[in-house]
Order: sequence, then structure tokens, then C-alpha cells
Amino acid sequence: MTRTPEGAAGVLSPEGPIQKTGEAGLISLPKGDPDKLRIALRLRQETTMTLAWVAQRLHMGTRTHLAHLLYWRERDKKKKPRERR
Repeated sequence: MTRTPEGAAGVLSPEGPIQKTGEAGLISLPKGDPDKLRIALRLRQETTMTLAWVAQRLHMGTRTHLAHLLYWRERDKKKKPRERR
């Protein structure tokens, strides 16, 4: 597990928006963009970087906004569709 910003940059490098357009690509995307959220989730799983660092690096607003987005993504993922009667 990576513990430094330099190591986290290695996790970021193969990702789509960063690879295609660099830092400008992240800035131009909305804070809750699915690509940014996917990258943030990968950073949280593969590094020890804080939510504040991830939110700042990916231009996603505050750490609490990022936590909110990650919570809802996981909640929707676990939610099972109801059966209609």
C-alpha cells in the first residue's frame, strides 16, 4: 500500500482523464464526475492518502463532499432491487 503522494501519483497515472488531458482534464470535469469518483475509490483502496488529499488532488471539493459521494456509491452498489408483486 502506497503511503506517499509520489506513490499515489503512480496509481493516478494510468487513469483516463489524467492520462488524456492532464491536470486540466480534472479541473474541467464536475466535482462528482463518475471518472473522478472511480479514481478516488481506487486511491482509497490502494493508498493511505487521506480524503482531504484525494479531494484536493482530484479537484472534487471538500473531503466531506467526497465522503458523501463515496458513501452513496457504495450504498447504491449494495442496494438490491425490490421485487414487484
